[in-house]
Amino acid sequence: MQRYIVRRLIQTVIVILLASMVIFAGTRLTADPMKLLLDEHATKEQEEITRQRLGLDRPIWQQYLRFVVGMTRGDFGESWVYRRPAMKLVLERLPASLQLAAGAAVLSLVLAIPFGVLSGYARASGRWPLLDKLVVTFSLLGISAPTFWVAIFAILVFAVKLHWLPTSGRGTLAHAVMPVCILSFGSLATMVRLARSGTLEVYHDDYVRTARAKGLHERQVLFRHALKNVMIPVITVSGMTLGGMLVYATVIETIFAWPGMGRLLQDSMLKLDYPVMVAYGMVVAVVFSILNLLVDVSYVFFDPRITND
Repeated sequence: MQRYIVRRLIQTVIVILLASMVIFAGTRLTADPMKLLLDEHATKEQEEITRQRLGLDRPIWQQYLRFVVGMTRGDFGESWVYRRPAMKLVLERLPASLQLAAGAAVLSLVLAIPFGVLSGYARASGRWPLLDKLVVTFSLLGISAPTFWVAIFAILVFAVKLHWLPTSGRGTLAHAVMPVCILSFGSLATMVRLARSGTLEVYHDDYVRTARAKGLHERQVLFRHALKNVMIPVITVSGMTLGGMLVYATVIETIFAWPGMGRLLQDSMLKLDYPVMVAYGMVVAVVFSILNLLVDVSYVFFDPRITND
């Protein structure tokens, strides 16, 4: 198990380095920073001084090494718009984004696993056909419906017409209800389908039939024996989903005026604030990598044979 974890740690570091290369290359290929930092009346001397200050006069490999060294310290330079450290700006918004992403991920898991397993059981056993049809219909709707459309529809119904929830902002639990539910909508549908298909695959396996032959209640057979194998693909998707929610939350944060990283990224892209964009990209890459590492390690608890690969 220790060798397995060490191997995954090394892979995680490599992935983060590759991500830093892609982000660094993207900032150098999109546009010349001098055209963004200096106005059209700047002299050659001013441009040269600025290049030396930012280290842009050095060879590209030295610039990348400087970028990596700064990355290890959390130093991505100063925001060109806010005149504050870029990483500090992103980290200030991170809790708000994590609140949405974590809430949506927990909601997805809590609902997807029981409904997906019960839907698969209903399909395999021939019982409760209506439940299976409702779950399948919901999952198809969740996968196909655009997030922004669902968000606007929810605002019109629950905020404008019924006055149950606030339209925007962050502060109380009521402000988080719509953003969390809508952000979880697509991932919930995906996890339900995975749990359902996993239950269908293992329902007639030998170990499930053996547990049933021992006289165990069907609930125990499903949630104690079959669930372990069903959980492996669900956990895989949940890890990627939580990281993806930090990216997809940009739309939700914009619609609901939620002060998270996604909204900061949108403002930075409009103003071409590269240091903030780079800091955001690295935070997302590190979060993705850590979540995938945790997912890989969690496999051991559901199937110890994985450590022998």
